[in-house]
Amino acid sequence: MAIQYANAMGYKTVAVDVLDRQLEFAKSVGAHAIINAKTVGNLKEEIDRITGASRGVQVALTTTAAGAAYKTAFTITRSHGRVVAIGLARGHLPLTADDFVLDCKE
Repeated sequence: MAIQYANAMGYKTVAVDVLDRQLEFAKSVGAHAIINAKTVGNLKEEIDRITGASRGVQVALTTTAAGAAYKTAFTITRSHGRVVAIGLARGHLPLTADDFVLDCKE
């Protein structure tokens, strides 16, 4: 639903996951691009290549309980960008205050 909503708002959507079946589902509901985070060399560089920018994404949406996904979301989000979490991470959340403050991310 998030992909469809973002597309309706005019955003370019890129789905990132480690499971091919999830990526195929994302593509079937309208993701402009899909990336398997396990098989891509450098996720940030691949996001930049797909989006045609070197600043990162404007908004990253996480829908997983995997803590590493939250760190990845902050890594691929541009300065003054936004990370939206749907749900909570299990266990340790690998973020520091610097992840929020240094690049003014929300």
